[in-house]
Amino acid sequence: MARTHLVVFGATGFTAKTVIEELCTRCTSWLPQDFSWAIAGRNERGLRQVAKIVEVAASRGVPEPDIVVADIHDYESLLAMARSTKLVLNCVGPYRWTGEPVVRACIEAGCDYLDLCGEPEFIERMVLTHFTPARTAGVIICHSAAFDSVPCDLAVLASKRYLEARGLSPGSVEMFASLEAKDGLGIHYATYAAAVEGFGSAGIALPQIRKRLTQTMWSTRSPASRPPGPPVRVHKGLLGVSRDARIDGFTIPYFFSDPAVVRLSQALDAYLSTGVPPTHFAAYIVVRGWYVLALLTFYFTIFQALVPFEAGRRLLLAYPKLFTGGLVSHAGPTPKQMSGTSFTQTYFVKGYTKDADKTAKPDLCVRATMTGPEPGYVATPFLILLCAREVILRRDKLERGVVTPAVAFRDVALDMIDALNKDGRIQWRVEETGP
Repeated sequence: MARTHLVVFGATGFTAKTVIEELCTRCTSWLPQDFSWAIAGRNERGLRQVAKIVEVAASRGVPEPDIVVADIHDYESLLAMARSTKLVLNCVGPYRWTGEPVVRACIEAGCDYLDLCGEPEFIERMVLTHFTPARTAGVIICHSAAFDSVPCDLAVLASKRYLEARGLSPGSVEMFASLEAKDGLGIHYATYAAAVEGFGSAGIALPQIRKRLTQTMWSTRSPASRPPGPPVRVHKGLLGVSRDARIDGFTIPYFFSDPAVVRLSQALDAYLSTGVPPTHFAAYIVVRGWYVLALLTFYFTIFQALVPFEAGRRLLLAYPKLFTGGLVSHAGPTPKQMSGTSFTQTYFVKGYTKDADKTAKPDLCVRATMTGPEPGYVATPFLILLCAREVILRRDKLERGVVTPAVAFRDVALDMIDALNKDGRIQWRVEETGP
């Protein structure tokens, strides 16, 4: 039996439904003529309800999906799912608890894999445990193939390429991320639960995994040249709050997964001897206004105090509205909230001549921006399907193993950014600001 091109696993979930809608409404221009796909999950009745919702896809050139019953607690069902397709889009989290069996099944079945994961502990554990088996099997296991962390990871890579094209070495990249929500924010409970588990594993498990990576994989990587120019320092003001003259607002250290993914990309580049140069990197969240800053600090302080402990995580998961000021719900954001929300990532990039030391001034400064729609449920489905397009159409140009977006799509990254600009929902702009 011929394999389908892809399967959306966890298809009855909130985010997976946005992926399915994106596939059915905006992907018809690039799908292969013989395109076939499936939706998968543990609840066959729920899957059939989803299939009814996408029946209209047939009139838009997208065939109706097959239905595959698969459960993370039944490895044989996961293996059967992976053997039935060429690519699994895994939308089932929190990945700390649900992700590894799907990764294992894809490697065993010789099937490629993308997910929406923003949990550094899970991502780096998969690299540590499964990089060699995945590479030996010739499969692509790419984590964070969504808003976490395609825009940031590709933006850093594109910044390096921009400087290299001008004969310069990348010295530093700083990212400032801001969010605008005209009608208020909304977060689905599943997204919140993944964040709770991701932060919960960061304090103990993640340092241990990084230590083991350093002792094993990273100990054999090619020596990386030190980036020229001085390193960037994460601001250390009161509670991490600072102001930057280049940005209109307060800044706090970026506490989501993008910095971890960018640094993992650089470690993998060195390990694989790809020739992509390293750069210093720092990331911040921009907060505009004292009131929003006070609210964010208040809730995140409580979150940080509770999340390291199992009892604390149970509290956070049992009372999501209480601990997020009403942002989280099982219904997720409303269409009005999603249409009124947008993101901006501003990058300040410094390039140096190749022999510059840490006291040198930059030869070129660049300001770049990545702007787009609501991150979690509008940008995310677009981004994972952009990644899926590359896996389906240009797989021979992609890196094998357990990898990040900037490593997996290294040789097609600039084409992907062009595709973002042509689509129009996410835009990348670069401006030289002088030496």
